[in-house]
Amino acid sequence: MSDLLAHRVLEVLGEFLYVTAILAVPCFTIFAYRGWAKLRKESPQWRTLLGISSILATFISWLTFVGGFLVIALGLARFIESLVWVEVFIFMFTIGLLFVFALIGRSRVQALLANLCMIFVLANSIQF
Repeated sequence: MSDLLAHRVLEVLGEFLYVTAILAVPCFTIFAYRGWAKLRKESPQWRTLLGISSILATFISWLTFVGGFLVIALGLARFIESLVWVEVFIFMFTIGLLFVFALIGRSRVQALLANLCMIFVLANSIQF
């Protein structure tokens, strides 16, 4: 009985962490944007453009991930080719992760945390 209870507790904890990570991505991207907006005048233009590109790409990858489930829930999946969503997600996620190092200060850490949350969400979404 205790093994079953322990397994159920771990299952609920995993689901809680999964939902928390999904909700944390837009929060971290908003915080990263606020930090970027404060420091953008001090940074060179190339760094400013790569930084905002990283924040936007991370947010768009989150939108495509969550939007995919929303499209399926609304029954609109038959109108959209499913591989397009995956390609957009992977491309935007990669850009967001690579360009995060152009940010400076707290915005770098917050954007990196948003991307790490996306890795956690993606890893827990794949069923083996």
